Amino acid sequence: MNNKNNNRIHDVNSELIHVNTTSTRILCDCFRRNRKLSCMIICIVVLVVIVIILYVFIRTKKTNINFNNTTTTEQFNAVITEQSKTTITDQSKSTITEQFTTMVTQPDKTTTIEQLRTSTVSTEITTSPCSTLTMNNCNTLFSCFYSYKLNERIASFAVQDVNDDHAPDIIVLIGIRTSQISILFNKGDGTFMTPSTSDSFGMVPMILSTGDFDNDKKLDLVVINVFTLTAIEVLFNYGNGTFMKPMKYQTQETPFFLSIADMNNDDKLDIVIGYVASNNISILFNLGNKSFKLYDIFNFRHYFESILIADLDNDHQHDIILFHKNISTIGIAFNDQQNTFDQRIYYSFKQNLIALAIIDINNDELQDIIVAFDHENYISILINIGNRTFVNKFQYFVGQYSHLITIVDLNQDKKSDIILINTQSKSITILFNQNSTEFNKQIRCELPNISSSIIFIDINYDSKLDIIFRDTINNYINVSLHN
Repeated sequence: MNNKNNNRIHDVNSELIHVNTTSTRILCDCFRRNRKLSCMIICIVVLVVIVIILYVFIRTKKTNINFNNTTTTEQFNAVITEQSKTTITDQSKSTITEQFTTMVTQPDKTTTIEQLRTSTVSTEITTSPCSTLTMNNCNTLFSCFYSYKLNERIASFAVQDVNDDHAPDIIVLIGIRTSQISILFNKGDGTFMTPSTSDSFGMVPMILSTGDFDNDKKLDLVVINVFTLTAIEVLFNYGNGTFMKPMKYQTQETPFFLSIADMNNDDKLDIVIGYVASNNISILFNLGNKSFKLYDIFNFRHYFESILIADLDNDHQHDIILFHKNISTIGIAFNDQQNTFDQRIYYSFKQNLIALAIIDINNDELQDIIVAFDHENYISILINIGNRTFVNKFQYFVGQYSHLITIVDLNQDKKSDIILINTQSKSITILFNQNSTEFNKQIRCELPNISSSIIFIDINYDSKLDIIFRDTINNYINVSLHN
């Protein structure tokens, strides 16, 4: 192979010498005859030919170099199959033709035996005493909060027990140009230790999520790093609060959304990812042994804001729900047990959507959809009536528009309450569930610099849900304990 490449380079060099000699002879002849116009034309032609040959020569060298480099690097195995599929009929009875693509993705095997190093000094943290909250009617629920300041930008965070002490810890994805994981270990009393922070990895961190991907009963981490085709990185948990170095998995393009669920009922968690540039949805199917298979499932044809996973038709298959802010549409792709998601239903609204949540709100064992609208001070509840049909049955005015919806049983009455987050007014509105679909009692709580991330979880073993939220302006993780 090297001899062939050298021969190609030699031939190109010979061509360059021949062209230069010929061009010189032509130029000299032209100048002897004083034909200015002809000489000018010939000069231009000769220069163009030289530039083209130089370009071919440079490209040839680059091709040789790239080829030699790829032979020494472990590549992802890819098997591609294509199949033309006719997908659903939506509400307008239109039919869309999609393409189905499969890719087998293996992890970077050099990371399977290495541990992600951590340090307790690489990221400084400052813990403030319990500060009093000015929370209007919320003082009976949450009276103060602790702040944990990190000296790096907070991209995302999650709350899970990662060291098997049965106390939820705070895992923070930090960094600007590179990713780091910082873990605040729970002391058990509602406060947290100085975090351990990992070495840098990946590029431009964006999203962090958790799940037990290797079924060892230890929660692993999955991270999206943008601007790379190996954007999905999984950090497998050793069980003591330390993790393996990230395993990288190839995607078609950079994903901006993900959701975790067992999509094919094989008792292994899969990763559903969404691409902004192409509006495509893919699934990384978990094969076990820390390997995943990438399937391109479908294209939603419009920009979507997030991915939700739920079994909406009670067929024991997870369906995919997206919403499109700009065209005010919810799209539901139903899983047909072969993960082709051929049947899709679209619901349109007059107002732009901004947030979505899924819960069985009326206790009929069917998952309903709660919708918040951009710059509107009310929410709608779409009741699931079976047969893959929803009706817009209830609306509730909340005094201000919302950016995020969270569903929890905040007052422990075994009814799901609705929490609405407004990042502009730095507050949350709590709609207490009075009776299935009656939410007449509302209170508003002001939270300092709350972002669009908030988690309700019991962190101090008192059987009450506490609040953990991030302040992206000042790089704080704030913890407010339930009274």
